[in-house]
Amino acid sequence: MNALHSRIAKGWVRHRRHLPKPHAFRYPLFMTWLDLDELDKVIDKSRFWSKQRFNLVSYYREDYLGPTDSDLRDAVKARIKQQSGEIFEGRICLLTHLRYLGFAFNPVSFYFCFPDSEDQPRFILAEITNTPWGERFCYVLDTRQSSAQNNKWTFEFGKAFHVSPFMPMDIDYRWRFALAGDKLTIHMQLYRLAQCCFDATLKLDMLDPSPNTMRSVPLQYPIITCAIVVRIYWHAFRLWLKGIPFYSHPDK
Repeated sequence: MNALHSRIAKGWVRHRRHLPKPHAFRYPLFMTWLDLDELDKVIDKSRFWSKQRFNLVSYYREDYLGPTDSDLRDAVKARIKQQSGEIFEGRICLLTHLRYLGFAFNPVSFYFCFPDSEDQPRFILAEITNTPWGERFCYVLDTRQSSAQNNKWTFEFGKAFHVSPFMPMDIDYRWRFALAGDKLTIHMQLYRLAQCCFDATLKLDMLDPSPNTMRSVPLQYPIITCAIVVRIYWHAFRLWLKGIPFYSHPDK
């Protein structure tokens, strides 16, 4: 039996605001690295996981890139063609928070797109959801246009989507991805006027999706998606108390 590419990804996330006043936090978390071709096989490995119905862990198509009446693979390929003009064929792995006890929220989901017979991604898509507006935006990153070295890719580009009311739009991004074996690191830096004002780091270890792991790891974080939302508002309140400037949504 062929081994699955899908994994349970366990680690931590850290945010550090440097300007105009320091603020930082770090939390443990887990995510799912899901090869979209293996969705049904992964779901079938645990009675605590389901597709399109309530469970400890659930996959719902409507939580991801639209149009949601199409297969998610097709939606990702269509977005790549729309942004790059290229027809992509290959394996697509989704790094995400699935629904836990029915609650869905993803600050960002990543799609790593590997051409057939290659172990390095050609495209990385970042699908971002903002709060409290619930809008989605997708960046399409071409690794051939990055600074690439030893399974590491660096992208630099301007901010195009309003995410936080405590961060303005005149921001330049520098995102770094490092994928080596069973470890993944994503490091994002935000620059304003050539100064790094914020950075975020996600470090994950990839675990085999055994039935035991698929049960025990989610039980360690049974309401993680709900906790993410609560933490967003809690830290927003703390930023407000610190007097961090508030920026209105440019389209509202």
